[in-house]
Amino acid sequence: MSRARDTAGIIQYNKITVDSNNAVGIGSSIPDCKLDINGGLRVVGVSTFEDSVLVPYDKKLNFGSSTGQEGQLYASTEYFYINSGASNGMYIQGNGFVNIRSDGGIDMFRGTENGSVQLYYNDAEKFQTTGGGVDITGVATATSFSGSGSGLSSLNASQLSSGTIPDARFPSTLPSASGANLTNLPSSQLTGALPALDGSALTNLNIPASFDWRDSSLF
Repeated sequence: MSRARDTAGIIQYNKITVDSNNAVGIGSSIPDCKLDINGGLRVVGVSTFEDSVLVPYDKKLNFGSSTGQEGQLYASTEYFYINSGASNGMYIQGNGFVNIRSDGGIDMFRGTENGSVQLYYNDAEKFQTTGGGVDITGVATATSFSGSGSGLSSLNASQLSSGTIPDARFPSTLPSASGANLTNLPSSQLTGALPALDGSALTNLNIPASFDWRDSSLF
């Protein structure tokens, strides 16, 4: 390997440059940082970074056997992307729970291991799975409903504004009822013909003295 020192104090070993600040350039004659590599880098072994790692916009961290979308992380000027082109899908795993929230700390989703899944609106829980089903806070709106309504209770019939109640809700004929104890019924509300009455068993009738039995209108 040849070695030469130029007048600026830069030592060059073929394609390796060391400047006066001990910055090293590989494929770069003017290093911009302590190690400036113009080309690819292959590292075998564990690499440890003891400070932040900066990846410019639209430059991707690729995972897998190629630079395809088996797994990618990257950012544009507007969004951050997690891409997966893996044939069997993608996992997001966490020990204990997985939480998705805004950068301001507003919860949107939370899944707990062996427990509930919760969905939030404006940081307020609206939907939660339970061991027996789901709990919904607020109004549930759906275009259709399928299933048994046997568990529905406290339904207010005044809120049923449309639809047809099946005949099974009411018998085809209502059961007979005795009106023997009904009193003070106003005749103005009675319609139809009253049944013929048999007065043969009536006794102790209080008949006015002026009553004329010969009145033909009685017969």
